Amino acid sequence: MPEPVPEAIRDALRTVSTGQPLTPEAAEAFMAAVLDGAVTPAQLGGMLIGMHARGETPAELAGFVRAMRSRAHAVAAPEGTIDTCGTGGDVRGTFNISTAAALVVAAAGVPVAKAGNRAVSSQAGSSDVMRALGLTVEQTAEAAEASLARDGFAYLHAPSFHPGMRHAGPVRMELGVRTAFNMIGPLANPAQPRRQLVGVPDPAAAESVAAALHELGTERAFVVHGDRLDELPLDGSGVIYDVRPAGIKPLTVSAPEVGLDEAPTDSFGGGTGEKNAALIVRILEGAESGAKHDVVALNAGAALVVAGRADGLRDGVELAAETIASGAAREQLERLRSSAADAAGAAD
Repeated sequence: MPEPVPEAIRDALRTVSTGQPLTPEAAEAFMAAVLDGAVTPAQLGGMLIGMHARGETPAELAGFVRAMRSRAHAVAAPEGTIDTCGTGGDVRGTFNISTAAALVVAAAGVPVAKAGNRAVSSQAGSSDVMRALGLTVEQTAEAAEASLARDGFAYLHAPSFHPGMRHAGPVRMELGVRTAFNMIGPLANPAQPRRQLVGVPDPAAAESVAAALHELGTERAFVVHGDRLDELPLDGSGVIYDVRPAGIKPLTVSAPEVGLDEAPTDSFGGGTGEKNAALIVRILEGAESGAKHDVVALNAGAALVVAGRADGLRDGVELAAETIASGAAREQLERLRSSAADAAGAAD
């Protein structure tokens, strides 16, 4: 005889199957059951697709995040730590802009706890690029804390810090589309940064993520998107949801208004982890100009505003560009590579 379906799981599935939203408590209970291995692949797949079809609500996302945070391997981070993380799931095939931006922001003196994972719905996830850059991908919470203190940067590979996600990983890979897990990944950062730059490619989903961050009590966040893009673009389609305790304010982004040239999103296309890593190195070394450099400066500039290092987006872009031009971004990359080599040598 098959095991009976627990009541909380059955009720949640019934609610979503009728197009109704889960309460925050029901969402938290369902995600807790997922992370504890109590939800079958069929149940999880049905839940994710059902929620995706009608649109995930802010309350559901916040409930999921609370469950993930409660079961994560927590990382103690310095005051002022931020994250720059896109949700993935866009269809534009760009290189890993948020990863490059994170390195620039760290080089500007802001501690960065960069959440990420291997590719699920894209060609190269941030973990794939970090590995290709020669940087540390998988590490313990203690090692991440040491990296933040020493280098002002730590990469938090999701499976290392959210062990319960092993129950959801195969389902996500089989589905191969954006789900609630993409949306909550950046919000469930185990360092729990109070300031974040989050990219979400779908406008409705971006609004939901912004509302979820507000419900979770973020100090300052930019939730950004372009035309089917989970980054700020250069083509005039960029939107920022500025999330603060007092509320959420939508803003549009124009490249010329922040001192950059307009460019189509196709001009910063990417590829494999190795190809994207090579491009990021050229940008950080100051050897890449044009749209690819500018889109990194734009997104890093937005993160610097979120971090309180710049008063406005134009100032943030100028600071990001200067961080690259001065060689500080290249030096940051080399420090991280040296630390990764030292860690690998110690492990041997």
